[in-house]
Amino acid sequence: MQLSSFIVFFFKAQDFNYLPSLLQTTITRKECGSSKLCAAEPSECDPAAGDSCYFISVKQQSGQTYNFELSGQSEGYVAAGLSTTETQSGTHTAYICANDNSAVRFFTGTIENSALLKQSQNSSNQLGKVDGRKIQCTFSAELPDTTVRAASYALSVSTGSYDAKTFQLGNPLFQLLTRRANLSDPTANLTNLLNNYAPSLLTPTRSFLPALLVTVCMLAFTAM
Repeated sequence: MQLSSFIVFFFKAQDFNYLPSLLQTTITRKECGSSKLCAAEPSECDPAAGDSCYFISVKQQSGQTYNFELSGQSEGYVAAGLSTTETQSGTHTAYICANDNSAVRFFTGTIENSALLKQSQNSSNQLGKVDGRKIQCTFSAELPDTTVRAASYALSVSTGSYDAKTFQLGNPLFQLLTRRANLSDPTANLTNLLNNYAPSLLTPTRSFLPALLVTVCMLAFTAM
């Protein structure tokens, strides 16, 4: 009974999370566009120097195995996402680096309809570090072929809250979302699609129109 209780406790405590070794280097933009595919918000920000820079890079290791770099600012966690869709409401495979008392705790999961669920994903070689609010981590992941072509994915970076006592991860807030691209092509030009969702300039006009019609009618009635 004691042994079985220990086994149950072990699997519950593991909960798809891992304390990786310390990342000894600093993630930079070096090799972006030549040997690794990069995306950032703001565009061209340097994760090594910027105090407000959300950054993700991908480099093909071999076949469908890719090396990832992730950097961002958060009191809780930053997550790298991969999806065959280009929307926040789609399904994103998530690799999560949380600030666990100034050390990185690595989780994997799925973002579905903007909700984060812990789930086992194929990853390895996790490293991470925390410097104030900046979280940086690296990892490798084996990705399945998509129905479009091998390694055609949209990339994302999201942030959220994290409770180190309960390992609870809050729902993600997307900071960066790219178009779908071949991750094997480091020269692909990726921009943040979220910057394209500006409020429509027609909205104030529509809300003003009823009041304008009422005013016109009142003036016409007064003139009579």
